[in-house]
Amino acid sequence: MTHGRVHIVGLVAFVVFVLLAASAEAVKLRRPYHPARSFSYGFDNNYGAAGCSDYNCGDRCYNGHTGIDFPLGYGTTVLAAASGRVVRVVQGCADYGYLGNTCGARCGNYVSIDHDDGTNTIYCHMRNGSIPVREGQRVSCGQEIGQSASSGNSTGPHLHLGWRHAGSRKDVYRGRCSSSPGGWVDQGGYWDPPGSACESTCECSPGARESRGCGRCGSQERVCGGNCQWGGWSGCSGQGPCSPGDAQREDCCDCGSRTRSCTGSCEWGSWSECSGPDPADEKPCATGLPGVCADGTERCVGGCITCVENIPASDEVCDDLDNDCDGAVDDGEPPIGDAPPPALAARLVDVSMPPSLAAGEVAQAWVVFENVGTDAWAPGDIVLRVEGDTPEDIARWHDPSTWWAWDVPARLDERVEPGEVARLAFQLRGPDGREPSRVDVRLAGPDGAPLMCPRPAFGVLVGAVHSDGVATRGVGIDGFEDEEATDGDPYGRAAGGCATTRTSGSAPAGLLLPLVALGWLRRRANA
Repeated sequence: MTHGRVHIVGLVAFVVFVLLAASAEAVKLRRPYHPARSFSYGFDNNYGAAGCSDYNCGDRCYNGHTGIDFPLGYGTTVLAAASGRVVRVVQGCADYGYLGNTCGARCGNYVSIDHDDGTNTIYCHMRNGSIPVREGQRVSCGQEIGQSASSGNSTGPHLHLGWRHAGSRKDVYRGRCSSSPGGWVDQGGYWDPPGSACESTCECSPGARESRGCGRCGSQERVCGGNCQWGGWSGCSGQGPCSPGDAQREDCCDCGSRTRSCTGSCEWGSWSECSGPDPADEKPCATGLPGVCADGTERCVGGCITCVENIPASDEVCDDLDNDCDGAVDDGEPPIGDAPPPALAARLVDVSMPPSLAAGEVAQAWVVFENVGTDAWAPGDIVLRVEGDTPEDIARWHDPSTWWAWDVPARLDERVEPGEVARLAFQLRGPDGREPSRVDVRLAGPDGAPLMCPRPAFGVLVGAVHSDGVATRGVGIDGFEDEEATDGDPYGRAAGGCATTRTSGSAPAGLLLPLVALGWLRRRANA
């Protein structure tokens, strides 16, 4: 600085320029902004010596200044002074620097452009984030390349314009004290601003077209006119409904919302699933479902207020509850789970009965159940009941003289505590005909209601042995390993591991008793 003035500090010689080979025709520059303002501090044509001299031998400069400073207010649009190719873009410096600030090699935020004749212009101290061009991009004369600020080595908002000609930094003005050929299309008078018209040389070939992206993934085009100058850009066409990164949100149903985002092609993506938080106050409600699923609480499901069961349906277990919420308690003979079992529950331990009987022959059958419920079984309260058959069907094979009722083969005659086993015996009579007779038997409680779990029933097919010695095929008891008697084979094994041997179709049924008793004693000892 000289003459005791406070000057705006521009770029000193610390910027590296990329030079192109000079062409035969020189490129001329327009002023790089719109307002009609002259420079405030010019190029020091007395560079390297004491004092400074502007191009007109005046003192509108300061010692060592290698460019032209134009006093532009913060945010003024900066334009390319001539067509060319962007070779360097620097951003990231604070909008307001200070004397000696080295950000951007003292130039702050800047753009450097190589022109077709090998000259170069540099535009310094611009606003951070305002530069819309990129390195390698072709720009035209008068195209916006940023906005003014005071970044880098600067004490106030202004634009520093540097110009290189024939490989050296030159004064863009020509005059009595300047050795430069000058670079302006219209330099104007000594205190006048340079002209705003671009050089009237060919920018393009007539009829040539250029396109570029614009707006929301749109495009625009310009055409080279007969004057070899580019025409204006067309309107932005083909735009999408949104810009990449945009987001939308909307409410849905009672308590939900959904969102969507704009894709890179400027189209809206799909809406997300409708969802939302549960209500702050937990309101009880009735689900309308049976069993443990009946009681619920209002929740936000799929964005809608929904009565959600407090206990969801699960696999049925033996606990006197409808766990699978199908309307039936303990159906399907489920196993005992972690919850306490019902008051009345039984597990089949052992069964012994003949695989086949001669028509009209009577034999003893045994069944052993373990009390796995929480209540004791009182004498007379627990009975075996035949299920599903009519009195006429049951009459084919039951012994009416020993049964308690037409559908009750046996009744408990002793008290059985939880964890103990009960043995029930009953008589069977060989059915008429060659078809085996189906037997479905289940324990029932004091009120006649059947026990449901975990294994309170069994089923068997009792075959018939005929006078010709042929045994109708007999099927063993449900849930126990067994061997089937086949046609022509009078031998078989009863379920539960208790063998019954028949030497002929008329072997006495009393042979069953010792074998059944042994099986029951074994189970009782292991209980």
